[in-house]
Amino acid sequence: METPDQMLDRLEDLGPERVRALVGMRQFEKKTLPLVKGWLQRKDEEMEQLLLAAAEQRARPDGEPIPAEAERALQNTRTIVRQTSAAARQHAASADATAQRAWRMAVVALIVASVGAVASFLSLFVLALR
Repeated sequence: METPDQMLDRLEDLGPERVRALVGMRQFEKKTLPLVKGWLQRKDEEMEQLLLAAAEQRARPDGEPIPAEAERALQNTRTIVRQTSAAARQHAASADATAQRAWRMAVVALIVASVGAVASFLSLFVLALR
């Protein structure tokens, strides 16, 4: 059994993209899923901060004061990054719910097909015995 620290180390080794893929494939236990999702959210926030810092760095490369126009553009960039991040999280949650419904439907379809195959086999067997 992994400790939370070991789990976080393993997540760091895998990276956010791979962890997202594994979450999508339901490779984590239900009890560890909140830890994994929290880690992913922290990584998203870190990426958001890096993007904002990069935009600010480009706005004042020589350490000069930022002109008002550039400050407005930087604020707009921050707003867009936050909105995009929130929208991405919302769409990911929606995609997860859709994938879960599709998975359930696939399992039901497989069960129905299996029952149909067994019934077909039994009916052929009965007809062969007549």
